[in-house]
Amino acid sequence: MSVKKKNIMNSFYIHTLGCKVNWCDSEKIAAVAEKHTWTRVSDPRLADVCILNSCTVTSQADATARKFVRKFKKNNPGAVIFVSGCYARTDAENLREIPEINLVIESDNSEKIFSEIKDFLKEKTPLIEKKYNPDLYNNLYLPTDRTRAFIKIQDGCNRFCAYCKIPFARGRARSIPLSTIIDELKILAENDVKEVVITGINIADYNYKSDFLPDILKKISGLNIIPRIRLSSVEATAITEDLCKIFAESKTLMPHIHIPLQSGSDKVLKLMNRKIFAADIEKAADKFLSIVHNAVITTDIIVGMPGEEEEDFEKTLQMVEKIPFAKVHIFQYSPREGTAAAKMKNLFIQPSEIKKREKRLTICADEAAEKCRQKFADKKLNVLIEHNNKGYWEGFSENYLRIKSSLNNLKQNEIVELDMNNLGNEFEK
Repeated sequence: MSVKKKNIMNSFYIHTLGCKVNWCDSEKIAAVAEKHTWTRVSDPRLADVCILNSCTVTSQADATARKFVRKFKKNNPGAVIFVSGCYARTDAENLREIPEINLVIESDNSEKIFSEIKDFLKEKTPLIEKKYNPDLYNNLYLPTDRTRAFIKIQDGCNRFCAYCKIPFARGRARSIPLSTIIDELKILAENDVKEVVITGINIADYNYKSDFLPDILKKISGLNIIPRIRLSSVEATAITEDLCKIFAESKTLMPHIHIPLQSGSDKVLKLMNRKIFAADIEKAADKFLSIVHNAVITTDIIVGMPGEEEEDFEKTLQMVEKIPFAKVHIFQYSPREGTAAAKMKNLFIQPSEIKKREKRLTICADEAAEKCRQKFADKKLNVLIEHNNKGYWEGFSENYLRIKSSLNNLKQNEIVELDMNNLGNEFEK
């Protein structure tokens, strides 16, 4: 794998695949590079260095990563291409065989990732070094549109669901100190960020010294320095009455939560090693919806898990019909090497059948989403305006419904109350 001789001018492009945690990691890498006065560009064709922060949650995610690498090299033959992220940490050997990739980086530490990039470039071509600025951004992502930012409070997972490769990529669960979370919130508040999403691989397992998830949510929302604090995906086991009351009583915690369902069948949940029953998930959803005003729930579902029979799939459909999910993220099962489910070859389902089930679930999920939207059709919702798209201002309501408005007196990064009875405002499907 050769590198075309050129003077690296320290311009870089970074592209992220996968979850919000990966997105956080990418922005921390970018922040470190910017500390060293590298210049971030928004077009990979203009970059001297292209970084792909990869995902490996499905085989499709792996294929997408390879597609992007080829695209980078095709559109910018002189670029030096680096791959980091979960795919790099679990399948580095195969990635190194791809000729377009100059270096696969297995570290999960942003400083080490940047250090490996610098060391590689120094060996190949001279770097134009500029003055290091240790105070720039404090290694924290500040979003370019200044509307929403993410804080990763936890990484890793101890649960080892049968279908999931992520624990092999990210290691055991570990949490960030509350003091660090507060420091990051203060920096974001100073930079006029209106919404912060609290995220992690499994934030239900947050545990740092004497602080658990309800503790930190109560403390950071009580600061009242960020108008909107949103929680990302959290397991149903964490949705206790105490947690729901914290949401209900807080002025800054948004009434939306993402509870991964994965399947409505207890048999399939057991095959998945989820360590939970479908009824527990339903109870958690009902609890949140009943205690938290204007609450909305979103979810994930895997279709075609080995051993999922028609009656199991029907139970999943029934669950989606019961709970008015605002959004169902549907994933087709794909075997991930090294996981328990990948060894269940005798239980594999034909791809054609998986596609049929996905189509049926999509119809059911769309109906659930419409049912959810109708609950708020005559209400006033507070919307954080993100951008203007083809004459419509777009943003998310406090309960994570995507809204668009043709009103012309709106502007980016403001929170406005929009009456959904007004003809200028509508839900975006």
